[in-house]
Amino acid sequence: MTDATPGAVIHYLITGGTPTASSPVYSSPVAIKLTRTVIAYAVAPGMTDSAYTTATYTLMCSTPVVTPVSGTYSKTQTVTMSTATPNATIFFTTDNTVPSANTKKYTTPLTVSTTSHINVIAIQTGFSSSATGE
Repeated sequence: MTDATPGAVIHYLITGGTPTASSPVYSSPVAIKLTRTVIAYAVAPGMTDSAYTTATYTLMCSTPVVTPVSGTYSKTQTVTMSTATPNATIFFTTDNTVPSANTKKYTTPLTVSTTSHINVIAIQTGFSSSATGE
């Protein structure tokens, strides 16, 4: 965050509410670990406080990876699923429908011995759900 006014100090909040003079002072980049709205304003000696500025940062789960990749196999396959989003939960379907938090939860590798179409998503509190992968 920047302000062009010499000597200006930026106060901000990422936890909701409106920042005040007792809110944290911005001095370096702020790590956003969940979907959050940042509200900030600047103050400078002898000047009127700036207007509030708002920016919303939406974090999205990474799309899960299914291994082995889609294809035609002559033998039973052990299918694993993973996502780069820490602590995300993977949900899946095996009938070509769209997965959701109400479908099967991935906990252990699947043994697939018949034709299946696996769709997956990752869900994590504070993040938007991933895109559907397969």
